[in-house]
Amino acid sequence: MDQLIPKLSSIEVPVQSLKASIEWYKTILELEVTYEGEHDAMLRFQSKDLPGLYLVQTDSTERLGFTDSRTQIKHSVVDFYTPNLEELYKDLIRQNVRVTELNLNGEIGGFGFYDLDNNLFGACNISH
Repeated sequence: MDQLIPKLSSIEVPVQSLKASIEWYKTILELEVTYEGEHDAMLRFQSKDLPGLYLVQTDSTERLGFTDSRTQIKHSVVDFYTPNLEELYKDLIRQNVRVTELNLNGEIGGFGFYDLDNNLFGACNISH
């Protein structure tokens, strides 16, 4: 029997200003706009087999991310893979993106970063 859900299609991201967010994601994450409406937009990575980011303009203050009630560590909902963790970390800092501490355990690790709307994302060099 085929899997009913073989992969992720998109990740929905709440944003306050659609135009500003589109430019941020194009510049910072080098995403391509595949659809742009009045209040929403779909962006994708260069690899077309990955889920896209669906930006939805909203007045809601809810954002991506949560705090572990046991450790009080803030976690991202979405982690991006990079083979060049330290290079990405330095590049985001150079572009004035707010980042968390870079955590390395030997050669593997990760860190968090925030978009314009305070949505928390993760970056790691572990591919599952």
